[in-house]
Amino acid sequence: MDHERDIDASKGKESGDADSNGNIIISHATSAAYWRHVGSSQTQKLRPSNENPLDNCARPKLFPEIFTSSFPAFLERPINLLVPDKRFTRIDSNLNTHIAPSTVPQRSYFNLAPRLYACSPEFTTVQLSRFRSLAQLIEQISELTADYYIHPRTGALKRRSQRIASRESITAFANEAISMRGARKVTEAASYALEHARSPMEIKAGLLIGLPLQLGGFRFPTPTLNYQVSSETLRNAIEQDYFLVDIAFPESKVGVEYYGEDTHPDDAADRRRLNGLRALGWKILTLEKLQLYDVDLFLIFMRQLSLLLDQRIKTAPGWIDRHMKLRADLKLLRVHMTAR
Repeated sequence: MDHERDIDASKGKESGDADSNGNIIISHATSAAYWRHVGSSQTQKLRPSNENPLDNCARPKLFPEIFTSSFPAFLERPINLLVPDKRFTRIDSNLNTHIAPSTVPQRSYFNLAPRLYACSPEFTTVQLSRFRSLAQLIEQISELTADYYIHPRTGALKRRSQRIASRESITAFANEAISMRGARKVTEAASYALEHARSPMEIKAGLLIGLPLQLGGFRFPTPTLNYQVSSETLRNAIEQDYFLVDIAFPESKVGVEYYGEDTHPDDAADRRRLNGLRALGWKILTLEKLQLYDVDLFLIFMRQLSLLLDQRIKTAPGWIDRHMKLRADLKLLRVHMTAR
């Protein structure tokens, strides 16, 4: 069942007609959750609203029963809504309302269903900048510009045929909305974000590797996620036209393959793929979940990567504290865990 059918089924008897109840605009963490779970088929149908939904905003006491929906964006509490002014504000354990800026750029709202709107991925990013550290905001932008979504029923990672945002679109929105609180922070965060991820762990690993020392990273060259390697030069010796490398350093022909619970399920095919990459001159390291979460094991991995990249590991005064803060922001602080 897609999100529109969830929404239609949950309107209930209170929904009434659109004119009497007005519009609902999900924002902040609620719209972020929506964009995290919306699939490719729905993404292709969505279009920015040509109207400002705040011009006919529902009052809090008239909010329909849409939030009984089982769609994940509506299960997380409190639900965040955008409202035009103080007359519409309400804060309780289930609901937070936020007063909208007086002016916003075009493409700020998407119409999801009758009377239901979401703040765009770009607008959502600026909203969340007030509540996120710089590292968390970088991760957020990397998720919004990824090639995957989280299936709303199963929680499985699924591929997106069309991304919902890019670093360029987020930067352009923030520059246009530069007077909004947090917009400058968004432009800085976007400059560090990693696009085209196919899993959350690729983002976390890539940020640990490439972020600068002042943010707690190792300051290695910024990796490219899911880099496409053509096999045209060895067409007769390799069974595929191209390979994707999870975390790649193309100039050095060095790659990192992340092996998690749901990645690389076909061992035999994966071994053939690694053979093909090696035949094309690539040096490949593997990274497992245990290594990523364990501080000491990850340092050993970084030493191995430094040898392949001919890149010396550098630190600075206070770096250990900043690195641990980065791990906390990325939720990578479990030092001891069982491999899965």
